[in-house]
Amino acid sequence: LPQQESTVPSAPPLSHPGSPSVATISNTYQRHRYGLELITNLHQVCISTRRGDSYVFTDTTRSLLYTAAIDMEIQCWCYNAPKGPGITFNLTNRNGQHVLVVQRTICHSSCTDTETTMTVHVPPDVILGTIELKDLHCVLCNPSGDIVCEVDQDVSCCSCGTPPYQVTPAGFPRDTGSIVSSSDGLLITFPAVLDVSTRTLLLCCALNLQYTKEE
Repeated sequence: LPQQESTVPSAPPLSHPGSPSVATISNTYQRHRYGLELITNLHQVCISTRRGDSYVFTDTTRSLLYTAAIDMEIQCWCYNAPKGPGITFNLTNRNGQHVLVVQRTICHSSCTDTETTMTVHVPPDVILGTIELKDLHCVLCNPSGDIVCEVDQDVSCCSCGTPPYQVTPAGFPRDTGSIVSSSDGLLITFPAVLDVSTRTLLLCCALNLQYTKEE
């Protein structure tokens, strides 16, 4: 797979007029600027397959960015109910700073229909956004519930391997990215327009896809 760093500068953050969360997220990001800013100017990020109880995010030179450790993993296949407390991932950056808490729950409405919800927090308790997955469609939302990005698996792909996912920012249908399977995990390619908050949600979306693949 081609892997290269982008020379295109990051675009201004995606914004939604009237959203009460913008200032909160901005202040939170400033407090954690040495944690989340690692992905601000990257074009691609890799996520590893599961190693023990954790996953590793790296840049394309394999330099460590984040480690996502599974803090809670409870299996409960109850219909019409969340999957117990679900799973909690704690993300630390390469300096050991705790930057994110990701809570994942699953609801089974039938034997085949599954809905997954992930809530992404910046410690201690600021919600960065949510991710909702049903079938092959993922929706990334800001704290106000506005859709900021969508992720869809390309079912038209004729590859014998896992079909790639297309990443489409809200309002920018031509500035697409992707999530592609590799031999040792996933390769995430960011649309240039994404701000750091949406990039972070996309990483968490990819984390869920990799975890689900290995369940």
